[in-house]
Amino acid sequence: MAATLQSYIFFTQRLLHDAQAQTWPVSPDLINYVNLARDRVALDTAATRVLPIITLNALQERYSHAYVQQAVLNLAWQFNGTAPASRGIGCVIGINCIQSTAYQPPLSRMAWTELNVRYRQGGPTTAGSFPEAWAPYADNQNFYIACVPGSTLTAEIDCQFLPNPLVNLTDNETAIADPLSDLVPLMAARWAMYYMDEQDTALVFWTHYLKERDELVAQLPGFAGFNVQT
Repeated sequence: MAATLQSYIFFTQRLLHDAQAQTWPVSPDLINYVNLARDRVALDTAATRVLPIITLNALQERYSHAYVQQAVLNLAWQFNGTAPASRGIGCVIGINCIQSTAYQPPLSRMAWTELNVRYRQGGPTTAGSFPEAWAPYADNQNFYIACVPGSTLTAEIDCQFLPNPLVNLTDNETAIADPLSDLVPLMAARWAMYYMDEQDTALVFWTHYLKERDELVAQLPGFAGFNVQT
């Protein structure tokens, strides 16, 4: 059954031993905890992992997550004809340079300092035949490629997006598929206790969440991208 904000809140209240919503009624705080939980589940399980294609411009080394986000919103074919419910990029996992329809090699991932030493000493706009490596930048909003191409190319970006927040009780979950969405109430209950400064209880929910996440992910095929080690 597809989750809604209402169902998330219902199960979160049950976990908090408040099925009658006396202590934890529907409130902006509880809705925020659900949406915080959705972000964590999306990143922990790769539930929102997608493969948008971007343009690599000649002599350009830096690309923003916002630029990738625009490409994600063009992936309607993956989401039943509608744009994915993405508000931004959570992380970039890998990049494949599309050199031809028959050759799309992955770029080597490096730490920024290593890429800087190996490729940027001659200046960041020294063009190569094709990019060879990429590095995420520490702000988690940009990444760099090297060597920069001398002409326009395209690249496939393996990334995870952060889901749009659910606002109305009838809003459907369209970003996190079943059964991964079952994890959201556990994490929402953890955030509820965390912000109440009930650290012991928050830790209990955190422990249960990790156990359920690992058991659930282990039942899914590795090729589906739900590998928590990725």
